Amino acid sequence: MAVERPIRLDTRGTEPDLSTPALHRAEQRPCGRLYPEETMVSNPMARSTIAGVVMQSLMVVIGNFVPSVGSIPNFYAIAGALLSVVTGFLFTKWSPGVQAGKAATGGAIAAGSSGVIGGVIAVVTGQWPGFQLIQLAFPAISGAVAGGLGALVGRMASGSGAK
Repeated sequence: MAVERPIRLDTRGTEPDLSTPALHRAEQRPCGRLYPEETMVSNPMARSTIAGVVMQSLMVVIGNFVPSVGSIPNFYAIAGALLSVVTGFLFTKWSPGVQAGKAATGGAIAAGSSGVIGGVIAVVTGQWPGFQLIQLAFPAISGAVAGGLGALVGRMASGSGAK
C-alpha cells in the first residue's frame, strides 16, 4: 500500500503545478519565470559587450567632434585596444570565480565584437577613409587579444588567480 505524502506548498503558498516536470517545479519562483536571474542585464557577456560598444561609440563620437583628438596618429587603434582591455576586465568583474580559460575567452569575445561594432560606427561616420571590409579584422583581432588579456588581469586582480 502506497503511503500518501502531503503536498508541500511552493513559495507563493499554493500547490505546485504538477503539469510541469519535477525539475522545473523545484525551481519555480514567485515571479513566474523558471530562472529569473538569467536575464540580459545579469549576463556578464551581454553586459560587458554592451559596455564595450558604448565605450567604443563614445571614442568614435569624441574623435568625430574633436578633430584634434581624432587626427592623432593611431588614436583609434590605441584607444580601441585600451577600451578592449577595460571590456575584458569588466567581463571578469561581472562573472566572479570564472576559470582563467573562460575568462580569457569571454573577454576576447566581448571585446572583439565591440571592437568590430566600433569599427563599423567609424565607417558609417566617415572616420575610416579608404575602408575595405577586410580591415574589420584589425579591430576584431586586436580587440580580442586585448580583451582576453584584460580579462586575465581582472581575474588576477580579483584574487581568484592561480592557487
